[in-house]
Amino acid sequence: MNKPPLNYTTSIPTNRTIGECQDMLGRAGAAAVAVLYTDRFPSGLSFRLATASGPQDFALPVNIDGIHHLLCTADYPPSVKTKDLERYVKREHAVRVGWRVVRDWLEAQLAFVTAEMVKLDEVMLPYLQVGDGQTLYRALQSNRLALTAGGPQASSTEGRLSAMHSKPHFNQSGGCLCKCRKCVHVSLREHLDHVDISQLCVCKRCSQDCPSEGRIISAKAQPL
Repeated sequence: MNKPPLNYTTSIPTNRTIGECQDMLGRAGAAAVAVLYTDRFPSGLSFRLATASGPQDFALPVNIDGIHHLLCTADYPPSVKTKDLERYVKREHAVRVGWRVVRDWLEAQLAFVTAEMVKLDEVMLPYLQVGDGQTLYRALQSNRLALTAGGPQASSTEGRLSAMHSKPHFNQSGGCLCKCRKCVHVSLREHLDHVDISQLCVCKRCSQDCPSEGRIISAKAQPL
């Protein structure tokens, strides 16, 4: 049985729900909260969070296509009237329902943050923007990034990150001083690219000799 989504009966205007989401994020410490649009419909929120690695941008999507498809194919209770069904399958209604679902999800996540069980940037990590307008999750899905679990001979970090060449990132002091895992070379910004999400660094010089078609070996940032 294909059940209809949560909040499928809502009549709350989309703008009101968006305002509630922006307010919750703002009160949680987010900055520059903005609405994203696709085909003139609001399709997500972008915002900036202060993290241990400095300010980071996030993009929380609202999958209107997914909600719309579910609304059109769901098995509704017999008590639902025909006129209501006609309203439920409209795309405008899918926008209302999708935003309401995201609003409830956001409220639940912020409850974890308020209880000091997690950090806000920890909850939002899949939605971290890693370049080219992609979130971390989408980059993983498209094989731009690959996470591998640490094995018996792994370093003290729990995992290693392999990444395609990304745009340079510099810390607030103006430079990134790190060691490359492969050549143990310490250098300034002109030699290393910094991967924001976990302070892993990649050495341009080593990546040029890497046999895996541009895959870059990452190295944990180490203090000098």
